[in-house]
Amino acid sequence: MNRLTLRMKLFWAILTGRSKVETVRAGDLQIDFLDLRETRTREASDLKPVIKQALRHLSDAMGGFGELVTAHLRLLVAANLSKERVLHQQRAYVCRFEGDASRDGLYLACLLIWAAVSSRLARDQEAFRPVPDRAAIRQAAQDAQLRFVKQFPDWEHWADVLQLPH
Repeated sequence: MNRLTLRMKLFWAILTGRSKVETVRAGDLQIDFLDLRETRTREASDLKPVIKQALRHLSDAMGGFGELVTAHLRLLVAANLSKERVLHQQRAYVCRFEGDASRDGLYLACLLIWAAVSSRLARDQEAFRPVPDRAAIRQAAQDAQLRFVKQFPDWEHWADVLQLPH
């Protein structure tokens, strides 16, 4: 699914009321959430608790990670796609919520950091160059994820799970 099709699907789901945007809050952080997965998948797993857990991890961490995520991501979308996508103009992160992302708040927090850094830098670079430097954006996002996980006692495990160079 290309980005235009995904944007139209998001717009149509909200417009028709097929899926509603819910605000998930934890502490002083919040993010809007839209579940576009099939109904039976939605019923099988409620993702709001893991999103709240991720927001708590971000809020508790030093270094402004909570502010980074909530300033640069407005919408978190659960969808059945072949890969995750950051829609930087819409400040949205489309996540498959498979594996650890559907059950571990720390892992999801790392994904949100990656998406927020990617969104911010892609928008910044578009202002100055016609084609964003994807490698530089990826490196900056991985660096931010590593700074985040290093605040936890089992940081090496998470760095390995996220395939971060360390």
